[in-house]
Amino acid sequence: MALTLAAVAALNLGDVEGYLSFFSAGALRWVAGVEQPFTKDDIREQLVALAIGLESLVLEEQLIFGSDGHVFARWIMRGKHVGPLYGIPATGRAIEVESVEVYAFEGPTITASQVYGDPMSLLRQVGVSV
Repeated sequence: MALTLAAVAALNLGDVEGYLSFFSAGALRWVAGVEQPFTKDDIREQLVALAIGLESLVLEEQLIFGSDGHVFARWIMRGKHVGPLYGIPATGRAIEVESVEVYAFEGPTITASQVYGDPMSLLRQVGVSV
């Protein structure tokens, strides 16, 4: 759990590379509702887009526990839409997106993660009809 919290602490400071340093080179992220997993480069691209589009981006821990190489975490992502995000101009709206993630570890490295939540929630909150 400490490694997951350290990774998220780096992300909350705006350090995308610091966050990704906890992931193995071949780590995959599976997102509910998306057929293909995201690679580490895909994760980087998504996080950079969020960092550009959302001011004060933070993942707030709601629940975290784990054992035997797995960690379960429930997060609330918060921020304010102040820049372009997925082609959507800034709206100034506050966003709040809940998700649950399951991380798989080998030693001190995240080897895979699975994300469960509503991936369209962010878009709805910035005014896109989906």
